[in-house]
Amino acid sequence: MAVLRGLLTGSDRWKWFIAGVLLLAWFYRMATFYGWDESFYMSQMISLFQDHDLSLQNNLMVFPNELPERYRALTIILPRGAIHNCFSIGPAIVHGLYSLPVISSSQPSAFLNLRRFISIGNMVILILTIIALEYILRQFNLSRNLSRPVSALAVIVSPLMVYGTRFYLNSHLLSASFSTFSLFGVILWLNRRRWVYAILTGLSLGLLAISRWQEITWFIVLMPVILYYFKTNGHSSDEFRTGIRTAFFNLMPGLAAFLSVVFVQAAAWKIQFDQWLVMPQGSDFMLWSDPELIPLIFSSYHGVLPWSPGFVLGLLYLPAAIHRTPQKHMKSILWGGLFYCAVSLYVSACAHDWWAGSSYGPRRLSALLPFTAVGLGYLLTRLSTWRRVFLISALCIWAVFTASAFRKNIDDLSLLFQNRSSEFNMRSPRTYLDSENESIWSLWLTGFEKFTKPAYTLVDAPHTADRWIGLSIVLFAELLCMVGWRYVAANSRLQWAVLSVIWIWITGVGIWLACFIPRNAPSDAFWLSVVSRTNNPDFQEPLPKNMVHAARFIQTVDLAYRRQFPKADRLYRSIPENLRANINLEEIHRFAVEQDFEKALDRPESQAVRQSILQLEP
Repeated sequence: MAVLRGLLTGSDRWKWFIAGVLLLAWFYRMATFYGWDESFYMSQMISLFQDHDLSLQNNLMVFPNELPERYRALTIILPRGAIHNCFSIGPAIVHGLYSLPVISSSQPSAFLNLRRFISIGNMVILILTIIALEYILRQFNLSRNLSRPVSALAVIVSPLMVYGTRFYLNSHLLSASFSTFSLFGVILWLNRRRWVYAILTGLSLGLLAISRWQEITWFIVLMPVILYYFKTNGHSSDEFRTGIRTAFFNLMPGLAAFLSVVFVQAAAWKIQFDQWLVMPQGSDFMLWSDPELIPLIFSSYHGVLPWSPGFVLGLLYLPAAIHRTPQKHMKSILWGGLFYCAVSLYVSACAHDWWAGSSYGPRRLSALLPFTAVGLGYLLTRLSTWRRVFLISALCIWAVFTASAFRKNIDDLSLLFQNRSSEFNMRSPRTYLDSENESIWSLWLTGFEKFTKPAYTLVDAPHTADRWIGLSIVLFAELLCMVGWRYVAANSRLQWAVLSVIWIWITGVGIWLACFIPRNAPSDAFWLSVVSRTNNPDFQEPLPKNMVHAARFIQTVDLAYRRQFPKADRLYRSIPENLRANINLEEIHRFAVEQDFEKALDRPESQAVRQSILQLEP
């Protein structure tokens, strides 16, 4: 606590620099290619930039998930045969910008190099997000000594404690980052009225929307605020028409940037689903008239308050921050942010799975990060130094506690404190344990040891030298971000250059998707015949690269289920060796014959697939 008190009362930048390096080196990890969401996000990226299509079958087949998860991803399809991809294109566009050389030559055996590139790229994004948060807090009149710890604290008490440091292959870090950059951009835009900041705001809002489509609500809320500001501040209030023209003139570059980014997602949907606008999860996913607000906020099973009390504390103090903000336009932005927070909470509560699956706390609310930071900042200004130290320490300790529980898949805090499951959790406490003799607290302790074990490396089995290399990378990345930020902030030409590169990249990808990437409709018909077993597909038809091999994988499992093992083995060996590197033949046999095969299809969304497969008699 004495060290933290020294940081809160000191003014030396180098102290915070060292603290940031040590925290990142300690808790940041190279992401693992594993998980349901991650398989779709990474498959879209690799399919787009390596295969030059958006037919994901072969990429889902080789993604190193467990075999039941791969099979389920390939066999949950829409009525016309399209893979049921519920995930946005945004992460593929962002990661593709800096990792394109590795993606273009990526094979299953080369996944490690791609993981290395993405881990460094996401580290840079996380550092830039924290720097942007510090700037935002200073615009709301927080001191430098307080804005620095609060910007880091907001990340620690939010879902980014996990999704910003380990599981960042999905969209949650990006949604929090682009929400922060959009708030940063709009503050600069309204304060300085330069088009470069309008473009920054538009690009950030667009990337936020295509990272998580639900976050387009921030754009909808923010646009009236910006229009009103330029209308009333550009000319006197009685010149209504002139004010409106001025408002739209100032809005044009930001709106153009936003639309060019959103077009990329629309083009991807057109390729995959033959529609420009869709509800990816299906029309029944959102229960608009039946929001589960009480469990979303209070439940020990993924609830916001038990899992992220610091996150909630910041949001609760946001109205007080609005009251204490003197500038009228800054107050308007925060009012819009408060409304956006309320809408985001309602949207998350209306989701069919309000608990967000296998989630660490309120991960779908990650985009509210900058507003949490503002609320926490104003709260801490009201406290003495020792009370600040106590509150920050308590919130950080709880964040490590919950992250350690999540590390071992404990997603219900009632298991730890009441030795029973929450009323909203259908799982029995015994299903969390690996053996009868294991206790839930010993499981948590294992998670704590794993979560707090240092440090960042570029290998899965590190030695001492690898840890020093990882520390050096963190040091260089943070130094590069801090120095680069200062140079770009002071040079308008660099600002235009950086934003131009990003905008040209996004626009180019959008044109490429709309004009040159083939539609999935013909291959969807083929895949429907594979999954529904309606006929014997002709493998000689022109199909997207390697889709035939994914079909052979499905048929190999079917043959093994029928106990036709020699035919299954021959079909398996017809798949190129580089594509079956992560597919073990013995695992296929076990999967098809034992209980795993039934479990893979034991989901409501795969009823049609299950019915077709269970008709196969061994």
